[in-house]
Amino acid sequence: MYHDVLEIISKDGGRARFTKVLNESGIPYDRFLRYEEELERRGLIAEARDGDARYLEMTREGLRFLEELRRMERFLKDLGLGL
Repeated sequence: MYHDVLEIISKDGGRARFTKVLNESGIPYDRFLRYEEELERRGLIAEARDGDARYLEMTREGLRFLEELRRMERFLKDLGLGL
């Protein structure tokens, strides 16, 4: 689930509206809030506001983490396994 959230934000250029990430992830709201809090606590995403709009932004550390996840995913795929 963390991977999905980071991928959605990444696909939007590293900054995506909160509701877009929530909807595309398919995670129930209460559980999504826990994932969001954990990703923020670990410094992988940050919340930003622009007027009434709420955004989730990928941090530099979040981008590095996502790149490592993608690398591991490719490695496992090459072995015939999945992440």
